[in-house]
Amino acid sequence: MDLKEAPKIPLNSAQRHPWELARLEVIYNLLKKICPNAEQSSMHILDIGCGDTFVVDNLSRRLPFAKFSAVDSEFTDTDISRFRERYKGRPLDVYRSLDCLWRTTPEQIDIILLLDVIEHVKDDCGFLKKLRTMPGVSDGTVFLLTVPAFQSLFSKHDVYLKHHRRYNKIQLINTLIDAGFHLQKSGYFFSSLLLVRVFEKAAEVTSPHNIQNEKGIGAWRSRYMLDDFIKHCLIIDYKVARWVSNYGLNMPGLSAYAICIT
Repeated sequence: MDLKEAPKIPLNSAQRHPWELARLEVIYNLLKKICPNAEQSSMHILDIGCGDTFVVDNLSRRLPFAKFSAVDSEFTDTDISRFRERYKGRPLDVYRSLDCLWRTTPEQIDIILLLDVIEHVKDDCGFLKKLRTMPGVSDGTVFLLTVPAFQSLFSKHDVYLKHHRRYNKIQLINTLIDAGFHLQKSGYFFSSLLLVRVFEKAAEVTSPHNIQNEKGIGAWRSRYMLDDFIKHCLIIDYKVARWVSNYGLNMPGLSAYAICIT
């Protein structure tokens, strides 16, 4: 969850939006494609723009032999202290910047996660070029990115989250190639949410509301069984899209992803 949304619920709350829960499963599945023996691997995974650490926290529980570093420029001193106390004794640490990370942990990075991050960066290509040359990154470092899809769906929610753009798959691929990366795999996920977002976009046009009224997923209140049903529907959605992609069919989705190497 973006830290802009996180204050709306306690950091230790079990209430999470079904989209977040389903996306976690997608990320975990993609990580296993990158490293099939991920559960037994002692790799170093860096999550840049980690938000409230929900994803990296859960991944660290599933990948007990991996070391995790989490960076977010929006962390306050209070956030850093709170997270470090929470993760004491676990192979997971948090940092406010990449410079802080490299001063304390100048180690090889095996996988870098950029999960809904580069849309926040005005010069996305320049940012990615810089990441390619930072300490700890080598020819074997794998980058996993997710981004919101389709500029035509850009809405006040994107403005609220300070997004500069949304991407289609070709735009994402071209940005990565321009930054010097070598693409390994790309695609979309959550096709079933496209129609929902189209209706939301239409409603925004016909019944405009003030950006200050945006709440984000941090305002979600659990509906328990319904949440679980929605989460599993989204996971099935992802698996169907992955299956049909084996036959050369690329289903569009509300999010796009790419796996690439330097």
